[in-house]
Amino acid sequence: MTCIAFLCIFCACDKEEENNLTTVPGNLTYNGQNYKVTGMLFHNHGWYSEYVDGNYQTMDNVASISVRFYTGDWYYDEHENYLFTNGKGLEFEIAIFTTDPDAIPAGTYPFVPMEKWTNNLPSAYTIIGDCDEIYSILEFIEEDWSLDDYVSLASGTLKVANTNNTTYTFDFTGKLENGETITLNYTGAPDFIRKYNNYWLTN
Repeated sequence: MTCIAFLCIFCACDKEEENNLTTVPGNLTYNGQNYKVTGMLFHNHGWYSEYVDGNYQTMDNVASISVRFYTGDWYYDEHENYLFTNGKGLEFEIAIFTTDPDAIPAGTYPFVPMEKWTNNLPSAYTIIGDCDEIYSILEFIEEDWSLDDYVSLASGTLKVANTNNTTYTFDFTGKLENGETITLNYTGAPDFIRKYNNYWLTN
């Protein structure tokens, strides 16, 4: 399970409708260049489900949360219920399988390719590449966005520290399918959380 079904659309909106993302300590390095992380979002997908061998299976012990890190100038429009960018930026999304649908337990999460899933289903405490509608990718955002402008994650390990399910520290090192190394260090609380009902909630 790996996901980035996030739409970034370049758009100008009334400032009263905007909810700017909080700047918190964090850096992302890609292709030898360092970027400042300006926001983090959680997309809670709930308990993982998969269509396997003609049957729709739900795993009550494995949940999925996509963590999205952003560089650049991002804001949330309450009326549109969507996230927008004022210009260029990067979105790095890591799809994590956990034992909790609402939080990310502390621990080390290795990348596990889909072909190595046990019985065609994922295990908790792992990162997954492209799977159905959930992805682990780096997306390049400019004035308008395109799903062609992304690179999938190929390998890596994520270390997570969790303080009271509110503040997290993420330390990631890995490689993308284009062979480039990507690293990320980030400490903070998510600026927004998207629950199963698809609404973004301000943290």
